[in-house]
Amino acid sequence: TGVREETLPPELIDLATQKQALRKETPLNLSTFNIIFDYSLDKFIVTLNEPKDQSQKEFENWRSINYPALGSEFIIK
Repeated sequence: TGVREETLPPELIDLATQKQALRKETPLNLSTFNIIFDYSLDKFIVTLNEPKDQSQKEFENWRSINYPALGSEFIIK
């Protein structure tokens, strides 16, 4: 048929896998922040609880440990 198989880079596979895994867990309500997935934007919406500076640090730490490939997939409010 003339179709050539193409392999995806590991970074793209990690991004897709992690995005799908987190999407299955939303809405996610933690003590310092909440996450929902907005299908129209294709992004995760993060709502930080007060104090926001501390919540931001905890979110970044949580994200880097659990979903390191999802750097630009979040909108923080």
